[in-house]
Amino acid sequence: MKEDVYANDSVKLLRESGIDFKKNNQKGINVGRFGELLMFSDIVLNNNVLQGGLNKLAHPLEVERIGICHHAGSDSLLTSCTFRKLIKNFFSGSLEKYAGVL
Repeated sequence: MKEDVYANDSVKLLRESGIDFKKNNQKGINVGRFGELLMFSDIVLNNNVLQGGLNKLAHPLEVERIGICHHAGSDSLLTSCTFRKLIKNFFSGSLEKYAGVL
């Protein structure tokens, strides 16, 4: 939030929903490291994984959306299920090495 443009009302809503921006900044995902892991994970350069929005990522993983696109509950569930499927399909072994990244 120090560098990016954002809407104050959106940040307020996220804070009221329990998002701790300070904690996320301290313990959250390092963008550079995440990018490295993503590039070498065979997700980005895999022809079977379409690049684009969440629906396009979920589709080849055979993760089904429940509900309407851009509704918080439906988007959250699809994000969670897609994330779990990515872990299952592309990240073998212990996830400890990805702690703080995924």
